[in-house]
Amino acid sequence: MSAPLNSVGGFNTGPQRSWVIVDNTTGLPVDFGGDVMDLQASPNLKHIEINPISNQGYPKYKTQRTGWKGTLTVARNNANADLFESVQEALFHAGGTQRYFTIVEKTNNDDGTSDEFEYSGAEFFMDDSGAARMENPIEMKFGFNAQAKQPV
Repeated sequence: MSAPLNSVGGFNTGPQRSWVIVDNTTGLPVDFGGDVMDLQASPNLKHIEINPISNQGYPKYKTQRTGWKGTLTVARNNANADLFESVQEALFHAGGTQRYFTIVEKTNNDDGTSDEFEYSGAEFFMDDSGAARMENPIEMKFGFNAQAKQPV
């Protein structure tokens, strides 16, 4: 479910990386209503230690990959981020369907090539609605969990 990276709701975090977050229900990019300050993603890993009585008593290790997690920080310009979270909350309390999103990430590499990856089955949640401080933007923080990261 890719969307063009220059579409409304798309953003970049510098000259090398751009992103767009697409609502899987509507197929439209999400506009958080502010300047995206950063987006960070990392794999969810569960490390497993197996202690067999064979293998001369040496443990064996495995890593279970259980999707991706990340954070998104938005400098608030309008109510979009608050409205986004209030819709999620209302759906939950009404027994509604969980909304999922696709995050498309494009990276311009130093060697002149570029690549795109999709984080699929992502769900977003507000971690912090931001502190109001004199002469500073209100920075709202969102977290997300995604099922997988795959090349486009």
